[in-house]
Amino acid sequence: MNKNNNFQLKAILTIAFMLCQFSVVSFGQITMFDNSKSELEPQNVAYDSLYNIKKVKVSHPNYDYLIGQRLFFYQDYDLHGSTRNYLNMFFRVRSDGKKEEVQSSNFIQKYFDVISIDYSGGTSIFNMVETSSNEKIVLKSLGGLDNKHWLVQGYYEKAQKDYVGKIFVLNKNAYTIGDGLLKKENGIMDTKIPMGTEFECTGVSLHTEGGIYGRSPERSNVILFFKNLDCGEYFMFLDRSFDGLRDRKTLDIFLTKEDYKKELAQKEQKDQTRKAELQKRKASLIKKYGHTNGTLISEGKVRIGMTKEMCRESWGEPEDINKTTSSYGTHEQWVYGYGSYLYFENGKLTTIQN
Repeated sequence: MNKNNNFQLKAILTIAFMLCQFSVVSFGQITMFDNSKSELEPQNVAYDSLYNIKKVKVSHPNYDYLIGQRLFFYQDYDLHGSTRNYLNMFFRVRSDGKKEEVQSSNFIQKYFDVISIDYSGGTSIFNMVETSSNEKIVLKSLGGLDNKHWLVQGYYEKAQKDYVGKIFVLNKNAYTIGDGLLKKENGIMDTKIPMGTEFECTGVSLHTEGGIYGRSPERSNVILFFKNLDCGEYFMFLDRSFDGLRDRKTLDIFLTKEDYKKELAQKEQKDQTRKAELQKRKASLIKKYGHTNGTLISEGKVRIGMTKEMCRESWGEPEDINKTTSSYGTHEQWVYGYGSYLYFENGKLTTIQN
């Protein structure tokens, strides 16, 4: 290998190493929404702000719940090498009523009030007003709106109101990789945080670049930030990775401080009740079988010479009983799970196989 090739190889390796040092997680910070009013007043439809964009059937789309809502077009469509977006076409309505097509890139990070929606052959036609210019805009969408490009302002604002500034106590780990607390610096889920750790929700934002392993791209990209002085900073998605909404009170993995204290108190009460029941049973067994046998039975133990009744009290009913009767007496094999057996001769325990 000549000197030039050596130099090129070293340069490539150096650049690759430097790239590995940077975070792969990117957040589009949104701290304030446009609250100005459009001249056109839409007909409001019931919307509870618990979800962003619902997935719909392409053949029978229904976005009526978005009528009266303000939408944020936060990320442009990928044209995949084409010069025109045939699936999502924007039109500006001129003063004479005619429509002229406008590139979607002109509307990145713009707000739209949805006035009405029409449907034609699988195409959803959104009649909107762009809030900064008060222009009438028509969006013809064959594939429909999605969570990758659009955000409902009411959904975002409800998250701010419900979570920011509040304290949450970690109560359990998430079942899906993308549904737990993800480290802010690298997007990796941390499963070693002790249960009972308190976190403050410090903000809401959009996760705008790079996918999270195990998470469907059809889900909302709204994220919540959490902070603990000892553990560090984390984020989590407001929606689950796949179908279904999170429990909006617990976010599936948290409890409020008040509820966590109640749960601990209930657990302690159950433990105390359980201990009292065990002590009562032990006293009853000692009275019935004597101190030695009664204590062993209360601990789930058996010993040679115990009767069948004692063994039932200790180990419970066997899964099966194999019985043999001969001139020497009656032999029984009691079969329990996990390779455990008890052998009796004429009603007395003679062998323990455990």
